[in-house]
Amino acid sequence: MQALIAQRPELQGYNGVKALSRLLLFDERPQVVNLLPIDILLKENYQYYNKVSNLLLI
Repeated sequence: MQALIAQRPELQGYNGVKALSRLLLFDERPQVVNLLPIDILLKENYQYYNKVSNLLLI
């Protein structure tokens, strides 16, 4: 295995619940495209992933 791709599932779930709640509470339509970051983990940077990703949580 050369690399792993982390797609931040907690952020995907958060954005889905946020969009649903805004639709139900405020009748706001969600965006058609919701771009989210992906992280490419290599053996050189994997040990820093959890430290940095925890800082980026909303």
